Amino acid sequence: MNKVFYPVARILLALIFVLSGYSKIMQFAGTEAFMAKLGVPLPAIALFLAIVIELAGGLMVMAGYKVRWVAGIMFLYVIPITYYVHRHDQIQILKNISIMGGLLLLVAGGAGALAVDKN
Repeated sequence: MNKVFYPVARILLALIFVLSGYSKIMQFAGTEAFMAKLGVPLPAIALFLAIVIELAGGLMVMAGYKVRWVAGIMFLYVIPITYYVHRHDQIQILKNISIMGGLLLLVAGGAGALAVDKN
């Protein structure tokens, strides 16, 4: 079952990041303005970093490439996102905490089966 569960889990966990990163590219100006309104420091730079982490990181997790490192970076990335974007929405905070738990499992357990590498 490990051969099925790990790749499916990686894809399901990373999908929200990939779709969010793609959405940020497609709505760059609006997203930058929204981030500025929320008080995100250096919103243009923060948006660029968000796109890289979400899109590249999500695709790397899906593929099973450098998963421990990437999941660790994504875990740290979710902390300020939770504060700046979701701090007034308990459900979104809990969703992010759950995502962080999944990312920590990847940090601890690695990519599992059917991965590009085993990191």
